[in-house]
Amino acid sequence: MQRIKILVGEWCDEHSNNAQTLNTKELLSRFNDSRMQWYVPYYKAPDRRLLNKQNVVPFRMTRKRTYSFYKTLYYTLKADALFYPNLSGFQLQLLRLRKLFGKRVPVIATLEGLNGDVARQNLLSEHFGHPVVCAMAPRKRLRRSDFVFKEADQIIAISDFLGQVAERLFGPKVSVLPLGIDAAKFGGARNPGKQFTVISAGTVYQRKRPEVFLELGAKFRSVNFVWYGDGQMRQGLVEQAKKLGLDNVHFPGPIANAKLAEKLKEANLFVLPSLSEGVPKVAQEASACGLPVIIFGHYESPTVIDGHNGHVVWDQQELCDRIADLVANPEKVRVMGDNGVTMSKTWNWDDIAPRWERRLFEVFQDALGRG
Repeated sequence: MQRIKILVGEWCDEHSNNAQTLNTKELLSRFNDSRMQWYVPYYKAPDRRLLNKQNVVPFRMTRKRTYSFYKTLYYTLKADALFYPNLSGFQLQLLRLRKLFGKRVPVIATLEGLNGDVARQNLLSEHFGHPVVCAMAPRKRLRRSDFVFKEADQIIAISDFLGQVAERLFGPKVSVLPLGIDAAKFGGARNPGKQFTVISAGTVYQRKRPEVFLELGAKFRSVNFVWYGDGQMRQGLVEQAKKLGLDNVHFPGPIANAKLAEKLKEANLFVLPSLSEGVPKVAQEASACGLPVIIFGHYESPTVIDGHNGHVVWDQQELCDRIADLVANPEKVRVMGDNGVTMSKTWNWDDIAPRWERRLFEVFQDALGRG
C-alpha cells in the first residue's frame, strides 16, 4: 500500500514550549505506523526525537513570505492530507490552494480551547445549561478560526465538552481524543515544604486571571501563593504584591518544564483561576504530581472529579471556601493527591498517542478512499 503523505500544520522546534507544538512533538515522536508519512515544519532546529524516525520528515521554514508561499505550494501539491491546521497565513493558504488546484486534500483539525464572542458565549451557555466562557477573539480571528473548522473533514476535540461544542457549531464530524502528559517527568515522590503552598502556572495575561492570586494572598496570609510563567501582566502584579505588602504572593517568571515538575512536587495545592480553558495540561501535570487541583466548572474539564482529586468551583467565594478547607485538613489534601496520581495513570502519552494514530489513519483512509 502506498504511504499516505500528511502535512502537519504545527511546528516541531525542539526548544518551543508552545502548547500545540508540544502536543505535535509528543504525538509524532510516538507515531510508528509505516502506512503514514508525516511532513512537519520547523524554524530553527527540529525536536531531536524526530530526526531518525523513518515515517517523519521535518522540513525547514523561513519567515520570508515568498519562500513560505513556494513551500506552501509545493507541500499542498505533494501532500495527501493535512493535520493540525492553525491560523497562520501558511495554513490558510494551504486550505485555499487545495480548492484552486482542484485537489481534495482531507483536513483534520483539533479543538483544544474555546474562542468566541458574546453571542457564541450566550448560545453555548443556553446549550449546556450553565455559564460558558469563551476566550474573546477579534471578529477577524474568529472568522478565520471558523473557516478552518468548517473546511475540516474531521475535528478532534480533546474533551467531551469540546466535542459537543464542535458538533453544535460545525456539525457531526467530530471525534474525541484526550491529550497526554509526560508520565516519566510528572510523577514520583512528593516533597512539600513546611508552609502550605498554592501553585499555578501559565501565561500571565488577562484570560488566566492571575490577579486572583493577589486576592487569595490577602485573604490567606499564612499560605504561600506562587504563579510560574511570563506575560504582559507579570511585572504589574509583582509591583502590586509589593505595594500591598503581600510577601506571600510571588510571580517569579517563566520556568522550564522539568523544573516545574519539581516545584509542583514541593507544593500542596494547585489552583487555576481561569474561566475559559480546554483541558489544561498543567492541571493534569499537577494532579500527576500528587496535588489536589481546583479549577472552575465553565469548561467541564475531565481532569478534576469534584471531591475526589480536587474541586470544581463556580465563583470566588466557593474557591476561597475550598482552599480554606484544604489548608485546615492535611489528610484530605493527601487523599485527594493520591487519587489524582491514580487518575493520571490513564494520561500517559505512550498510551494515548497510539489512539490518535489509529483514528487519524481511519479518517485519512476513509477520506482518500483507500482500502
